[in-house]
Amino acid sequence: GRKSAKLASIHSWEENVFVYDLVNSCVPGIPADIWTGLHDHRQEGQFEWTDGSSYDYSYWDGSQPDGGLHTDPEEEDCVQIWYRPTSALRSWNDNTCNHEFPFVCKIASLTIH
Repeated sequence: GRKSAKLASIHSWEENVFVYDLVNSCVPGIPADIWTGLHDHRQEGQFEWTDGSSYDYSYWDGSQPDGGLHTDPEEEDCVQIWYRPTSALRSWNDNTCNHEFPFVCKIASLTIH
């Protein structure tokens, strides 16, 4: 059957570094914020990956996720890996989903018979 790509799910520190550094090797200038496939669209605070894989790793920055406490509550449903001088490098933040950031997609490996 056909395989469809999904925004990247991240399950280890090594994968977090790989995804972030892959995008930033292609984007000139200061480190870019990038989208991941993690979200809490269905239920606030219950995060899940768009590819259906288990939520078994996270690297939230400081007070994150905050669900948009500083804007409209429960408005920040998508998760980015971000860069801030005062934050841990490659840490995560929940954000409103309408921002345009670079991203990486994953596709399941192809089995050849």
